[in-house]
Amino acid sequence: MGILENIAGPLAQEISQRSTGVVVAAGVAAFIVLSVVLNVLNQVLFANPNEPPVVFHWLPVIGSTITYGMDPYKFFFDCRAKYGDIFTFILLGKKTTVYLGRKGSDFILNGKLKDVNAEEIYT
Repeated sequence: MGILENIAGPLAQEISQRSTGVVVAAGVAAFIVLSVVLNVLNQVLFANPNEPPVVFHWLPVIGSTITYGMDPYKFFFDCRAKYGDIFTFILLGKKTTVYLGRKGSDFILNGKLKDVNAEEIYT
């Protein structure tokens, strides 16, 4: 008898005794918890040192969307104090990089086409 057999046998018996609604609810709850845990571990353990810091968030797809949507100015000021002028946050599943301050304005408004070209994003 293997470990998987020792776990799967009693688990299958327990699931067969429960109603479909309870099993589905438990499955959805387990999926959400697993998604949050994997998202947090991904942020903590696999941060890329060559990219701007990513604003910490709990929910994988939602990211910082709610905090940003409630008060964008407060969100930017808080993140600037914590991460500096350049940081990335997750907005509806997409990485959004922000460059604040005078240098950020100069970079965007006076940047060379090769530096500020967004063609990669749309192709």
